Amino acid sequence: MAKEGRSIVEITQGRSVWLHLSATGPKELDVLRRRFRFPERDLRDIPPPTQRPKAVLRDDYVFIILLFPYFDRAKKEVQITEADFFVGKDYFVTVNQGNRVRVLTETVEQCAGDPAERRTRLSTTPLQVFTYVLGEMLSDVFPMLVHIGEDIDNLERDLFDAQNTRLIHDILRVKTNVTNCRRAMLAYKHVIERINMHGSPVGKIPDAEQHRLLDMAKEIWNLLENHKETLDALQETNIALISMRTNEVMRTLTVFSVILLPLTLISGLFGMNTEFAPFLHSPYGFWIVLGLMSCVAAALAVYFRKRRWF
Repeated sequence: MAKEGRSIVEITQGRSVWLHLSATGPKELDVLRRRFRFPERDLRDIPPPTQRPKAVLRDDYVFIILLFPYFDRAKKEVQITEADFFVGKDYFVTVNQGNRVRVLTETVEQCAGDPAERRTRLSTTPLQVFTYVLGEMLSDVFPMLVHIGEDIDNLERDLFDAQNTRLIHDILRVKTNVTNCRRAMLAYKHVIERINMHGSPVGKIPDAEQHRLLDMAKEIWNLLENHKETLDALQETNIALISMRTNEVMRTLTVFSVILLPLTLISGLFGMNTEFAPFLHSPYGFWIVLGLMSCVAAALAVYFRKRRWF
């Protein structure tokens, strides 16, 4: 059976209850306070700002805070959202402001709308429901990493395109996405191991399931590490290419300046209106000076070309 409000969805199956909150206002927190009598120290960690990931073993439940990366289509960036879990012996409470964890929202909607799915999920223990949701959340990270990998491939193709003036911005954008993913995924291994500590009030995750979750978290972290190292190499290469192109431009400008300097000197000497100025009264004086300047410019150009300065 499922009951839905604007920000609260309650799903029941037998004695098991799953309560999902998509907002963290006073009304929602008051429901948790009255219904489950959660202490204020845990309720204070639910509203913004985003808290650090952790798993706390209480007397009769486990309180878990996880961070999860999601793609913000408006900003075209990977952002971080917080997901809170209360795992008791006969209840499971999830909180995610704005329903930004897509896979969690879809699982809630499936259980609320499909009796067969509800029986399948809530006929197990709340801890098993949590491990299922956690596995789905970890699986949902892999497509995001595939898209990041495609962005990195595009950056590699554009790296030697001198006309692409936004490359440095694109590199920083993808690096920010990887950094946010790393921040979100950093504590998953610690949280999974913490839940299985001796004395957990809701039991332990089966070894096979625990190893599966840890392997997924490790694989995600390794992919993020590879993406980070690739982006660092791309950024260093891009900086080196920018420096090389700048040096080439400066060298070309220097060559032109050196060629023009003696021409300016010659034109200045022959342009002095004194009686000692050569070719002052010659009808061919202009052409003689122009020819001299052309010879000097050509000689300097040949010299710099032989030195491979341009």
